[in-house]
Amino acid sequence: MNFKFYLLPLFFVTALNCFALDVIVNTSNFTPPYYNFSINDGVNNFNFINEGPDSLNLGIEYTFTGNNSSVHPFSMFITDSLGNTTNLISNLSFRGSQSFTLDPNTDYSSYTKTYICDYHPSMVGSFNIVPESSSYALLVGMLSLALVALRRRQ
Repeated sequence: MNFKFYLLPLFFVTALNCFALDVIVNTSNFTPPYYNFSINDGVNNFNFINEGPDSLNLGIEYTFTGNNSSVHPFSMFITDSLGNTTNLISNLSFRGSQSFTLDPNTDYSSYTKTYICDYHPSMVGSFNIVPESSSYALLVGMLSLALVALRRRQ
């Protein structure tokens, strides 16, 4: 069998999915957690806020898109231990889209991570950031398998 034809498409599909992620933003009005997030056009819940089971990963481009018309524009920012703030998403409203990528060379463990409604300051919470190691390990593993298969053929 010719392994490169089986492994290379899987490698490219995995590589494309690991470096960009579309996130749909919906508001839940004035009840916590105030916002709901999903991926894959709203099919899968993406719970990366308030210590949810999911997290934002370093080195991946995220595109956030407002999905409903309620008056709850959304912002996200990170603040380092010196008080320096970096806006990730600013005043995201209905049908608007904004993108960011978290620097894989930065340790965000001591940062304060905040999301907030720009019109209602009581609608505030935190979110999770973790290093992106599993996707890179998967890509390296797939590439290694492809190289071993190619070398065995020679």
